[in-house]
Amino acid sequence: MFAKNIPFLTLLIMLCPSCSSLSAKNHVSSYPLSLVETIKPGTTTKEEVIATLKKPDQIIPLTGKELVHGNEAWLYLNDEKDSTRASIIFDKKSIVSEVNWFPESQDEESDLQRLLSHYSPAKFVKSTIPWTTQHSSPSEHVYSNETLGIKIVSMPNNDFVESIGFEKPKSH
Repeated sequence: MFAKNIPFLTLLIMLCPSCSSLSAKNHVSSYPLSLVETIKPGTTTKEEVIATLKKPDQIIPLTGKELVHGNEAWLYLNDEKDSTRASIIFDKKSIVSEVNWFPESQDEESDLQRLLSHYSPAKFVKSTIPWTTQHSSPSEHVYSNETLGIKIVSMPNNDFVESIGFEKPKSH
């Protein structure tokens, strides 16, 4: 499901500046991946997300085709770069269905090999998302582990991690 979400996540991030913003930015850039990892798809509620990350910078209601991803998306912006640092998607019952975290170049987790070792000994399946239009990112590598519910997207030319996504793990 994550591979299908990449265009949706790109659209969500691009729409970010045009969405209504809540009053205060929350400096999510200071939140490490270890904090975001405590938000568990399938179990964590909106109230628990607020207790962990505070109120979001932007709330986007999802409609139409976007509803397959959830009912509402919360965006947490990086104050310094005014870019999305984390996104949380909720289902109709206000339970987290998906979490995405976007590392910055100074984050240790922006390095693919360092991030994969963070999840060691887990094994990831590598696939490629082809470059589909001139307006999207060039081909990206996706490293998936359905048992853990983790998807890592990186650029093939420099192994820079663009995003780390979490959804409810699949049981085998």
